[in-house]
Amino acid sequence: MFEKEIPYLRNTRRENNQIGNLLEYNLVMFNLKPGDKISEVEICKEIGCSRTPVHNAFLMLQYFNLLEIIPQVGTIVTSLNEELIDSVCFLRRIMELENLMTLASQHKCVDERLLSRLRACLEVQEQSAKERDYWTLFETDNEIHELFFIATGMMPAYRIIQDQLINFSRLRVLIYQDNELDRIIREHHELIDSYEKGDFDQMRDVLERHLADDLIKRNKQSIKRQYPEYFGDIRNGWTGKRISQ
Repeated sequence: MFEKEIPYLRNTRRENNQIGNLLEYNLVMFNLKPGDKISEVEICKEIGCSRTPVHNAFLMLQYFNLLEIIPQVGTIVTSLNEELIDSVCFLRRIMELENLMTLASQHKCVDERLLSRLRACLEVQEQSAKERDYWTLFETDNEIHELFFIATGMMPAYRIIQDQLINFSRLRVLIYQDNELDRIIREHHELIDSYEKGDFDQMRDVLERHLADDLIKRNKQSIKRQYPEYFGDIRNGWTGKRISQ
């Protein structure tokens, strides 16, 4: 069901694009599923707004590879693109590990303000896990990782791939539902505890394990077996549903 409110939105999101954020939320949470056909007119009716901001949001989401405009068919929610997900995860892993080296060189002692924000995120994440609030889990997961980029002044570099990470976000929400929450939160604990001790070697070990390529591939294959309809090329014969149905 299309949701009209976002339960949690961190400060680093696109604050001036509320409709884009709302559509992204519904796409990531699979209220709009791969293969669903949507239109600007239908979204305007759902939200109760003019067409221009919805049109702009559609263009943005097409650029992020979440929507695709197909001639003679319309606008379709894209399937999960494995090649794109693997590429974004590859770049993310390189950037996070390199940023950790920068953090180690800059932070000779623990930044208490950063540590406090990390702990606050982890507390929200633990509560969200109990409530099975997957969106808030996803948002705080991102926030934990982004805080290290903010700390090094490298957030502009991270933003280069941030928007394409949205494609991975859909898979991550499914991974959460596939009972990986305990592992994810445990590794966040280990990462933050290591930072508090100033043990950057241990942080690197945790981060490499947390972002391991084989772990992501294993999770992806498990999800693919559960939701085969979310993968593939929706251009080869659209059989989805309209948002109004």
